[in-house]
Order: sequence, then C-alpha cells, then structure tokens
Amino acid sequence: MAPKFFNDLGKSVNDLFKQKKYTFGKQVEVKQNSTNFETTSKFSAGSSASAELTTKYSDKSFGSVEVTTDSVNKISTKVVASKLADGLKITVEGARKKNLEGKVEAKYVKDSVAAVAEFDCCKNLSVNTVVAHKGLSVGGAVKVNVADQSIQDYNAAVQYAKDGFVGTFSTANKFDVLTAQVSNQVDSRTFLAAEFQYNLAEETRKLQFGGQYKLDADTTVKAKVSQAGAISAVWQHQLNNNTALSLGVDTTASLEATKAGFKLELKY
Repeated sequence: MAPKFFNDLGKSVNDLFKQKKYTFGKQVEVKQNSTNFETTSKFSAGSSASAELTTKYSDKSFGSVEVTTDSVNKISTKVVASKLADGLKITVEGARKKNLEGKVEAKYVKDSVAAVAEFDCCKNLSVNTVVAHKGLSVGGAVKVNVADQSIQDYNAAVQYAKDGFVGTFSTANKFDVLTAQVSNQVDSRTFLAAEFQYNLAEETRKLQFGGQYKLDADTTVKAKVSQAGAISAVWQHQLNNNTALSLGVDTTASLEATKAGFKLELKY
C-alpha cells in the first residue's frame, strides 16, 4: 500500500467531523460529463445566494486543466500534470479576484515515502514528508517565509493502521494544538470515530464522537456530537443513477438554534 501524504493522515476522521459535510443551506449541484470534459454548476441559497461554474478537461496522457468562475467575480485555474514521471504530480494554481494569487505544488510518492513541496505566490515554501512501514506512518512539516527566511509553522504526525483500526496523533500551529484521533471500520456498514483536541496556548479542550452507518446500498446516515452539546447529522440517499439527495441538520442538546438544509446532486 502506498504511503499517505502528510495532510491525508487522519483524513477519514477529519472528513467525518468537517462541519461543511453537515451544513448545506439550500444547495443544488449539476454535473455534466462527456469524453474529456466535466462541467459542474453549483447553486447555493442561505444567508446569501452564490453560484459557481467549473469546467475540467482531462487527458490520460497529461493530466487535467480546470477553470472555475463564481458569482463574486473570482476566476481560478488549476493545471495538473500527473504523467511527467512515475510517482510525481505537479499542480499549478492561479486565481484572481482583487489580487492575483498562485501556487505550485509537487507531490512525489515511491515505496514507503510520500513528500510534498508547495510554493505559494513567491512568499511561502512548505515541505512535508511521510515515511511508512507496516501500518506505521511518521511525518513532519515545515513552512518557511522565503523573503525573510523565518519559520512560519512546523508540525508532526504519527499514524498506525491495522485491520480497520486507525489511530492518529498530530500537531498544528507550531505544536500548540494537539489532536488525538481513533477510528474503526467495524464492518462494511459501520464506521466509528472519536477525536480529542487540546490547545496549549488557549488551554481549551474539544472532544467529538461520530459515526457513519450504511442503511442499504443507496442510503447512508452519519452524525457527530461534541462535549459542548453540538449535534450534527446527515441523511444521504442515491435516488437513482443520476440523482442524490442529502438532508442535514445542526442542533444542540436543548434543540436551540436548530438549522436544516439540503443538497441535491444531478449527474448527466
């Protein structure tokens, strides 16, 4: 099995606890596919309305080119070259709204090593590496300001995975934030996870529990709850081959400030 990149350590738990996976507002997403092109249109209505259009061209001999525009006049372009060499992927991104932004990222994976180098808009250089062996992955990351050669951030992570169990310990913000995660793929239907986070600088704690359960071939439910009493849940159902519906709710143990939303996905 190929080693995971640094930012992918603990990914299954991070994805389960991401709030945007539960908070939808009112969303409609339409995807249209042809031989080499994919067009995605997103519409959202909540406290404010927004729209986004993405067109992606893919070529098996090269990679892909992606252009995105939205309702606030932001234009972004992403070029991915994945066939330059075995295990190497180069990504170049640029965006313009008020100011011009851009970054170049190189990812390389071979045998038991996964490495990433990222240079954003002639300012910061970020490098991270993961070494894996028999289910154990150990990684480190550093971010340097190229202009003044100062260290902006540095962190580390370790993960152990075996037979559906994954345990991850990671740091953030120069080791100020410590996060411990455990998860278990109990069976083909059930996934359970827990996360404890401690901020050394602010002396704050956060504890979350969550899980995902596949009711049948077309329906999945997932939920999370925090020690503060915040509860989020989502029901996802594949209506047919081209249509999927997700219903999400955010509330508290006292049922105050409850919010609900939906996401409709259409594919052609």
